[in-house]
Amino acid sequence: MNDSSLPPVLASVLYLHLAEFAAQSAPEQARLRGQLVACARRALQGLTLSDRVVLESPDGLLVVVFDDPRGALEAAERCLQESEELPLHVGIDHGPVLPVAEGEAVVGMIGDGIGGAAMAAGFAPQAELRVTRAFHDALAGRAPERATLLAPAGVIPGKYRQELFAPGPRTPAQRRRGLLAIAGGFALALLLLALGGRQLMVRPAVLVLEIEPQGEVQVDGERIGDTPPLRELKLKPGSHRVVIWHGEQEPLRRKLDLEAGERHVIRHDFLPEATLLFDIQPGGEVFIDGESRGLIPGLEKLQLEPLADYQLEVRLDPYPPLSVKLSPKPGQQLRVKYRFVEEKPPEPPAPAKKKGKR
Repeated sequence: MNDSSLPPVLASVLYLHLAEFAAQSAPEQARLRGQLVACARRALQGLTLSDRVVLESPDGLLVVVFDDPRGALEAAERCLQESEELPLHVGIDHGPVLPVAEGEAVVGMIGDGIGGAAMAAGFAPQAELRVTRAFHDALAGRAPERATLLAPAGVIPGKYRQELFAPGPRTPAQRRRGLLAIAGGFALALLLLALGGRQLMVRPAVLVLEIEPQGEVQVDGERIGDTPPLRELKLKPGSHRVVIWHGEQEPLRRKLDLEAGERHVIRHDFLPEATLLFDIQPGGEVFIDGESRGLIPGLEKLQLEPLADYQLEVRLDPYPPLSVKLSPKPGQQLRVKYRFVEEKPPEPPAPAKKKGKR
């Protein structure tokens, strides 16, 4: 019978995530997990048995470190260096965890700290580490010199918006101190986690973007970046609103309900915009459908959504305006060349010749 009467405690939580672990065969899973256990054993030698709890997660390991944010960070860095051949992603959070016990043995953990670490690991590139704002602040309170070496590394969008940080450059002396391990052996206990409440594992969903020719991506009202180069985006499971903009064309809007671990593909081809190229002498103000778009000189070209009708005007006092109707095709380049010249007044009629006397 589980004894959940133990009080929650604040701790640093390391989530060691093996990418695509569930897709591997059983023998390959055993090989990868065995390598990760060996790496973790060496990396955790700087922490005493009473300072941490190690548990098995569905796709790696979970390490809970009590009262030592700096030790947790350095253990995570050592683990990455020890596991160069593994598809490892590491995340760290600092938050409340509740031990789940059977009798006197701790058989699991639940709590927000676990979910935050799992999400940070899901957003970490392979062979890299990401930590949350909560862990950054906890480290700053205990080891401010190490916290200053954590650089901003992006934001997890969505309802539970989360700032992420990554270790920045370190001096050789700092690196040697970070790699120093305290001699001594320990037995690494791996226990199967069977929990309710906040799950130990929160696998992000993956959004795959196949957008042509390009687009600006917005998720839940926050600008994420341009695609390309952005091709994949990890999102917290749940509901998200995705908007992709391309110039002045109607944006692509999608409302998604993503499951944990789901891989969702958005494919869309925006029509390539038409381009107006201007060669107007001596210059003028450009209007599209009565709306000013800029002045020449200065405005050299203008992008227009294709397959639409436009009224182009170029105005320059005191000359009559240039007025042209346009219906550009996708990807078409139209050169507008015009020279404003003064209209010469008509020459007065030549005086009639007087008839001479004969």
